[in-house]
Amino acid sequence: MPGASAQAPVVVRAPERMLRRGQVVPDFRVETFDGSTIDSRDWVGSGAFVLVFFATWCPVCRYKLPVVRGLAAEYAHDVPFLGVVLDPPEYRDRVLGYVARYELSFPLIDGHRFARFTASYDPSHTVPVVIVIDRRGFPVEYQSGFSWRDADRLRAALDAARSTPGDAVRTGPDRAPVSAGAVPVSCLGDRELVRRFD
Repeated sequence: MPGASAQAPVVVRAPERMLRRGQVVPDFRVETFDGSTIDSRDWVGSGAFVLVFFATWCPVCRYKLPVVRGLAAEYAHDVPFLGVVLDPPEYRDRVLGYVARYELSFPLIDGHRFARFTASYDPSHTVPVVIVIDRRGFPVEYQSGFSWRDADRLRAALDAARSTPGDAVRTGPDRAPVSAGAVPVSCLGDRELVRRFD
């Protein structure tokens, strides 16, 4: 189109497998609502990170997101958060209003646009879901739904994920076992997710 600026297309890399207990999280490369690119290879090995799955139609998310917002602010200096919106793409304006109302400042991606990413981390499209990933790339906390103890559990998981030694980063096909203290919290088929109890 004449006069249109030429932008190089973003190459998207979607996960090829599901999140599993004892394995490093699947690699991903996604584009946020604002056009930035997030690559898991930049995060794994450099520090912990958090994935937050939510939707505007979810009544439980209204309780969970203020907890997440507070922790995102508290850990903003060294733990990135990524929001995954599960609303249909045509609800983007509604999503942006919701994000403004709940004062969510972390980057967001469209869970429908990156369907393989979403299926790898939250295959049942349950919301809200919060997954804390340690600096080596292993899930140390998986929370689905809301509990009044979630803030304390997430804070403990974030502290543990941040303090995980970085020397075990990506060293083999199964990498390393989930650290002591982590037990399965949910099993969906052959996919086991872990929750850390400190």
